[in-house]
Amino acid sequence: MKKFTFATALLCCFVLTTNAQSLDRFITQSDSNQFVELAKVFQGISTPVDLEFYPLPDRPNELWVLNQGYVNSGGHTVILHDATSDNPDDEYIKDGNAWHFMAMASALSFGDDGNWATSQDIIDANRSGYNFTGPTLWPGDLTIYGIVGNPPTAAYNGSHLDMVHQTPYGKGIAHEKDNVYWIFDGYSSTITRYDFKADHGPGQDYHGDAVVHRFDEIQVNRHSSLPSHMVVDKDNNWLYIVHTTAGEIIRLDVTSGQRDQTLPKISNEPLADYASYTGATFETIIDQGLVNPVGIALDDDFLIVTDNATAEIVLFDRNNDFAEVGRIALDYNNNPDVMGIEIGPDGNLYFVDYDNKLVMRLENNAFPTGIEETSPLSVKLQPNPAVQGQSRLQLGQPLEEGQLQIWDITGRLITSTPINGQQHIPMDVSDFGKGLYLVELTTPAGQLLWSGKLLHP
Repeated sequence: MKKFTFATALLCCFVLTTNAQSLDRFITQSDSNQFVELAKVFQGISTPVDLEFYPLPDRPNELWVLNQGYVNSGGHTVILHDATSDNPDDEYIKDGNAWHFMAMASALSFGDDGNWATSQDIIDANRSGYNFTGPTLWPGDLTIYGIVGNPPTAAYNGSHLDMVHQTPYGKGIAHEKDNVYWIFDGYSSTITRYDFKADHGPGQDYHGDAVVHRFDEIQVNRHSSLPSHMVVDKDNNWLYIVHTTAGEIIRLDVTSGQRDQTLPKISNEPLADYASYTGATFETIIDQGLVNPVGIALDDDFLIVTDNATAEIVLFDRNNDFAEVGRIALDYNNNPDVMGIEIGPDGNLYFVDYDNKLVMRLENNAFPTGIEETSPLSVKLQPNPAVQGQSRLQLGQPLEEGQLQIWDITGRLITSTPINGQQHIPMDVSDFGKGLYLVELTTPAGQLLWSGKLLHP
C-alpha cells in the first residue's frame, strides 16, 4: 500500500460548500490530499476502464472494477471488498463466455436492484465480420455471476442475464430505472436507450421483448480507443454524457422526446421495437477546458470529470452553471492514464489508471467528520442579493471570538474582520464591485465554522 502526499491542486474559483464530505476540499485543502494505491496487476487489474460501488446496503464498501480485456479475449471484473480501507480483499471473476458478452468492455453501471450492465467497444462480439454487439445485463448475485455457465454449455451460455446486439462500439453506459440503460452509441454516433424489459435468465438467449430507441438528434463521435462514460442524475432526470472527442459534457432530459419512426435493425434479432426518437431536450453544459474527458461522477453540488489527455480530475459547480471549481493534477505517477471515476461512500474519489494497471483512491481528511453537526452556529445571510451593497449575517447566538472573511471569485481575500461577541454582523460590499463573493466565519485559529455565497448585483 502506497500513499503519495499531494499539494499541487490549482484553485480557479472559490469554496461553495464546506461540510466534511464536500468535494471542493480536494481543491481548497489540497495539502491534505493523498493518493492511495488500492490494487494493481497481481490482483487481477490488467486493463481497468471503469469502476462502481455495489449499491445495496447488504454489501457495503464493495467496489467493482471493470477490466476491458483485449480484442481476442473477454473482459473481467475484480471486486474489492472493504474498499474504503487501506487493505481491501480482492476477488477476480470472469464469466464463462466473457469472450462474447464482455468483449472489449468499456463501462459498467449498476441498477437499483444490484444487477448491472456493460457496454462493449467492439463491432462484432463474434469476430466473424458482422455488426453484432450491444450492451449486456449481468447479475449482481455472486452465486450466479461467473458461476452459472462456467464453462458455458448448450443450456447455460455463461451467466449473463440479457444482451441486445444493436450497438457496435458501445463507449459508455448509464442506468436509468428498472432494466433501462443508456448507451453511448459509437457505431450510429448518437445516444441510444435500451430497455431489456424482463431479463431472460442466466445464460439464456431470448431478446424478443427488448425496446431500443435511438436519439439521432444528439450527434457524438467515438474516440478510437478511449471510453466516453455517462451517468444519470435520477433525482432530476438528466443523463450526463462525456463527449470525449469534442472535449464536451452534454446532458439529456431522459423524460423528453417522442417516437418518430421504425429503424432498420443493425443486426437481425427479434425485438419488440427499434425506433428513432426526436424532440428530446438536451444541451452542451461544458464546452471549454477539457481535452479528452473520459470518467464522470456526480454528487448534489459537483460534477467530477477525468481528463485523460491532461491527467487531471476537474470539478464543476452544479449550482453555478457548471463553473469550473478547480483541477487536481494526478502526479502520483509520471504517466497517469486515468479512465473512470467514482465517489465513494466515504466521500473520497476512486479512479482507475489503464496503462499503469492501478485502482487508486484520492482521499482528503482536512475537515473533521461532522463539523456542521457539531457547530454551534446557526447563520442566516440576508438580504441576498445584497441591497445597495449592504447585507448582514444573523447568528443564532453571539460568536464570542472569530473572524469574518470575504473572498472574490478569483480566490483573493477582500477583507478580514475580527468578531467579538457579535450576533448581528453587518457587511458592506458596495466598494468591492458587482459579482459573487464567498463569506466565511472562522475561529481565530482559522478553523472554518460556516460559509455562504453573497451576490452583489
